[in-house]
Amino acid sequence: MSNKTAEKKTANADTTTATARRQEKRRRARINTRLEVTLLAVSCAVVAALIFNLVRIARTGVFASGTDTTLTLDTDNSMSNDEYTIGNNPTDLEKEYFQELTDAMETGDSLAISEALCKEFAADYLTWRNKDGTYEVGGLQYIYGPQYVAFNNYSRWNYMNDFDLYLSQYGRDHLPQVASVEVTDSYDNGSFEVKLEDPRRTLDSYYVAVTITYEADSVLDPSRFVDHGTFVVVNNDGRYEIAEIYLFQPGVEE
Repeated sequence: MSNKTAEKKTANADTTTATARRQEKRRRARINTRLEVTLLAVSCAVVAALIFNLVRIARTGVFASGTDTTLTLDTDNSMSNDEYTIGNNPTDLEKEYFQELTDAMETGDSLAISEALCKEFAADYLTWRNKDGTYEVGGLQYIYGPQYVAFNNYSRWNYMNDFDLYLSQYGRDHLPQVASVEVTDSYDNGSFEVKLEDPRRTLDSYYVAVTITYEADSVLDPSRFVDHGTFVVVNNDGRYEIAEIYLFQPGVEE
C-alpha cells in the first residue's frame, strides 16, 4: 500500500469519526431539549439527580421478608383551602406543612406562601411510603398548570418507575418517607418568563431553596436520597405554582 493511499484512508476515517461525533452531539442535544421541556427546564444533570439513586435490588440482594405491602387508603380530604386540597394518605408532616400553607395564604404574604408550598410539595413528592402505586405522583397540584401532564408522565415513568419493585421486595415500612423540609433561602425573584408556552408569559416569581431529611431506615440508606433542592414559584393569576424545579443528591452542588 502506498503512503498516499494510507493517508487517504486515514483522512477518510478521521472524517467518518468527526461526522459520527457531530451526529452524536446533535442526538444528545435533541434528548436534552426533550428532557428540558418535560421537566420545566431542568437540566440533564438535575434529571439524573431527580431520580432517586437508590441501590438496585438486583445488585444488593437485600430483601425485607415478612413486611407489609398493603395500604389502607385515606381519602379524607377535609384539609383544604381556596386553592389546594391535601392529598390521599397524608403523613403528619404533610398535614403540618399544609396548615402552614393555609395560614400563609390567609396573610397574603407571597414569599411565605411560596416557602410553605415548596415544603408541602417536597414532603408529598419525595415520600413513597404513603403511595399506592406508580400512578400516584405526590404534589402534582402544586405544579404549574400547563406542565401538569408532562411532569406527571415523566415522574411516573422515571422517578416512580421502580416503586412496585421496591414495595414488593423491601416492604412499605422501608420506603422513603420525608422527615423534614427546611427552607435555607428565599427571596422575591422578580419577573419570570415561562419559556415553555407559546406565546411566552411573564409572571411574578419567588425563589425557594430547601434541605430535606428522611426517616431513618435499616434497609435503605436515606443518605442516598435527594437531600436539597431549589424552586421557582410563580403567581399564576392568583394561584401559586411551581414553574421550575431542581432536586439534588448529596454532594451535588446547585
